[in-house]
Amino acid sequence: MRLYYFIIILGLAANYGCTKPGDVLPANMPQLFVPTAFTPNGDHINDTFLIKASAPLTYYHIAIYDNNNVMVYQGSNILSGWDGNYKDEPQPIGSYLWVINYQAEGTTVAQMSGWLELIR
Repeated sequence: MRLYYFIIILGLAANYGCTKPGDVLPANMPQLFVPTAFTPNGDHINDTFLIKASAPLTYYHIAIYDNNNVMVYQGSNILSGWDGNYKDEPQPIGSYLWVINYQAEGTTVAQMSGWLELIR
């Protein structure tokens, strides 16, 4: 299975007042690369939901919620990710909401959110 990353720009653009095509984000605001799915099945391929940034961040926090609005993961280290477990129990296949707050030096905190698919 091949998983793809997408660049989150729309929510970030709105945070900076960019509302129409042609508006430009601040040059020093890193882009985040967020996978749309992951497969925590123990095969060591795509087993962890990891976010990547195009530049260093001074602040990062992610929260992931299940369909019952239970926070199943939170973290503040972009190098660590969610392994698909909550309280040491594998979570079911499905869609999960993620919310990320982050900041780079010289910028304000930006918030973005989206959905991921957990596939086993």
